[in-house]
Amino acid sequence: MAEIRFPFCRSRAVFRRGADPRPGRPAMLYLTNKLRRYPDSGGARREHELLRRLTGRFDIHYVAFTPDFPEEAGAVEAPPLAFASTTVVAAGDAAPPAAGPSLPERISAHAAPIGREVIAWLARSFAPGLVHCEGYFLMQHLPENLGLPIVLQEENIEFELDRDRTRVQGEERSAAAVHSLAEEIEVACWRRAAACIAVTREDADILRARAPKVPTVCLVNGGEAAPQPLAAPESGRALYVANFKWAPSRDACSYLLRDIWPRVRQLNPEAELLLAGAEMDDGLRRQAALAEGVEIESPFDTFSEVAARCALLVSPLRFGGGHKMKIVEALCAGLPIVATPLSLRGFGEEVRRTVAATANPTAFAALTAALLTSPEVCRNMARASLLAARELPGWDQVTDGLAEVWLGALTPGLAAATAASSSPAPHPAVQSGD
Repeated sequence: MAEIRFPFCRSRAVFRRGADPRPGRPAMLYLTNKLRRYPDSGGARREHELLRRLTGRFDIHYVAFTPDFPEEAGAVEAPPLAFASTTVVAAGDAAPPAAGPSLPERISAHAAPIGREVIAWLARSFAPGLVHCEGYFLMQHLPENLGLPIVLQEENIEFELDRDRTRVQGEERSAAAVHSLAEEIEVACWRRAAACIAVTREDADILRARAPKVPTVCLVNGGEAAPQPLAAPESGRALYVANFKWAPSRDACSYLLRDIWPRVRQLNPEAELLLAGAEMDDGLRRQAALAEGVEIESPFDTFSEVAARCALLVSPLRFGGGHKMKIVEALCAGLPIVATPLSLRGFGEEVRRTVAATANPTAFAALTAALLTSPEVCRNMARASLLAARELPGWDQVTDGLAEVWLGALTPGLAAATAASSSPAPHPAVQSGD
């Protein structure tokens, strides 16, 4: 195929052509919220693991709508995976409405004046069979007359997440109008999709209740268990890992430093805490600097590397949906886990029996302090974590599940079969929600 000339200003969008299409491989547009160069968050890990397997089956035209355009546009010449094409679009240009509630934050942050034109141009140029959207807020870029089936992946129920954040952080009452608008828009997007994907049974149930005519499946996160526990029970060190730019993760870190860690140090003055992850801002760094026994590694290399230096993982999340990759990776690394019950959303009984769970900050601190001085108990919990990890699907199984959804949306008649989510799923990664 001859080189296609990209007609948009390079200060607003950049495009790189990849390999020529291969006969028999379906082409599709894949919309996401940043150029995933590194798997530096739970969502990024999931995308990376799935896309690196799916690029061998589909011609994927990858489109990233990013608020970090200057940085990510410069990386488009070296895309992270073998995409058929890579497009990066500057986002975050939403004009505030003249009246009424503000637009939901996720929509404003990923708005792009030329978004629909870019998608229409890609559709004309490459004739994809469908569009995959990583989040309802990206559907604002899909023209109504695009004429392509849409598969919508929801890592979280966004309006539920926002309401929980308001409840936990005590935001102003005026936020209710914004939440109502967000819910209206998000549910309308579900109903527009040819198929929806959730990552927990709980989220899938909400999707089915509000959009009952739309095929919906649950594809949990995958993992690969280590041969033996990586934890260091004698280290006396707890680990919290996150992308700190994500609101639930940032809140959990601040909550940990303010309400939990001082109590841990009162009970165990030798206890140490490692905060590992990307996008830590100055406010969190200052808060961590005032706490005793806290070390920061932002960003970090691999989860395995930081896990091998710690006795256990802490996950004090107070709001946020989805299937927590930090829990998956800790299980697969053989780390004991102390977590809030919310952190275990989407996990089965085997995992819940393995994790020390409490929503009370005093009890959370007491559990953490006690485990950091109990290497033998940590060893037993580490072995239990690995056993629970082996009950999780592998990434190959999750990939097969996603490929089935795509093919079901591409092929007339198969979408209904893909949506038969009340019957046993062909792969452990695909959960019916019954």
